[in-house]
Amino acid sequence: MPIANGVNHLALSTRDMKGQIQFFSEVCGMELMGLFWMHGTNGAFHCFLKLNDQSYMSFVQTPDMGEKEAVKGVSYASHLVAGAAPGAFQHVAFNVGTQAELLALRDRIRRAGYQVIGTMDHGICKSIYLNAPENIIMEFTSNEGGAELTADMWVDPECARLCGFSQEELDRCLRPAPLELTGGVVPNPATPRLPLELVPEEVRATTLALSDEEFSKKMDYTIPPNAAKVA
Repeated sequence: MPIANGVNHLALSTRDMKGQIQFFSEVCGMELMGLFWMHGTNGAFHCFLKLNDQSYMSFVQTPDMGEKEAVKGVSYASHLVAGAAPGAFQHVAFNVGTQAELLALRDRIRRAGYQVIGTMDHGICKSIYLNAPENIIMEFTSNEGGAELTADMWVDPECARLCGFSQEELDRCLRPAPLELTGGVVPNPATPRLPLELVPEEVRATTLALSDEEFSKKMDYTIPPNAAKVA
């Protein structure tokens, strides 16, 4: 059993929250479950569209989105097999239960006026592809009847060599160490391997100076926005 067991949400930037919600709900059939201000932020809000009870598609709209322009091949890939800047979004693939549902979804999307290509058989799954608003490259895939995804069959030694893996390094990835329940007592490293850039630079030092308990006490937001209306 892997330590992380699924994708809770994939968050993408948008400056057309309404358009994205309408596309992913009305066209793709994802139910809107949340639309509220981002906790601990000023002027940013986000949405959550349901894939299943533990997995969501999310969009974030910030006040500065109107000033930013997406650049093809930099901030996002220009087509399905093109690159983008390291760390930038390339494409997203959503699972569909059966091949029949995959074809029905393709029909639904085409009836809404969007072009779709596929299916394409990858051995482990069959997929369809399309562009969503704001140039999001999307894949819907069903593994019904596909081959099982196992490392002995699907980890290509040539690709591993091109990535720079030694056999010892690859073995550690194939068989990662199990999680030890240490109780959450380890502090942040004084000299990190990567700088923490999750928060604005002007508050970074103050944030990192907080203990884990102080951070939680200051930043926890647990009350839904409509709680008072339904109480």
